[in-house]
Amino acid sequence: MMAGMRAVVQRVDGARVEVAGETVGEIVGEGLCVLVGVTHEDTPEKAAQLARKLWSVRILQGEKSCSDTAAPLLVISQFTLYGDARKGRRPTWNAAAPGPVAEPLVDEVVAQLRALGAQVETGRFGADMKVSLTNDGPFTVLVECGGGWTRRRQPAQARRAPRAEGTRAEGTPVQRLPAQKAPAPAAGAPPCPVARPTVRRPPPAPLPCPPPSTARPAAHSA
Repeated sequence: MMAGMRAVVQRVDGARVEVAGETVGEIVGEGLCVLVGVTHEDTPEKAAQLARKLWSVRILQGEKSCSDTAAPLLVISQFTLYGDARKGRRPTWNAAAPGPVAEPLVDEVVAQLRALGAQVETGRFGADMKVSLTNDGPFTVLVECGGGWTRRRQPAQARRAPRAEGTRAEGTPVQRLPAQKAPAPAAGAPPCPVARPTVRRPPPAPLPCPPPSTARPAAHSA
């Protein structure tokens, strides 16, 4: 299973990104610094979904969102969000989408945010960037939108659909034998005896033992 478009969102008090000593994007004051990662199955629809989430997520001071306070966002592409270091000492990047796929989708996130009315600054895709920020809190959350290879559950009606007659749950046919009837009794034959239930009677109570005798034996005369 693979998650969809992914973003690490930090609440900041100012942030900027530099390329070769030049500041290419900067926000001042309270806002969000967003690192965006793209995987192979992502689409423009997921980019729009992520933009709406970033615009409305309530992680600013007072549980407010950028849509409430018009706080700016600094959006930076970050393919290493899909690095996998579970095996060995060197992470792999197989889950990260290649540049020709990822760059238009990161641009789509920015375009959708601006269409919502957000003030957005960006880094430079594929460049060696230096990011500096003041994390306010610290406060960092991971946002994922959509699922690339997520298993979908069937609707309730499909799960409760009745089985076809003569089939198993796996769909294999069931061999049904014809019903056999008991032979009819011959003419003049006596009726079959009716089985009667066996009545179990309790065992008889044991007889009481006689009390021991207290009489002394008679003395014998010499």
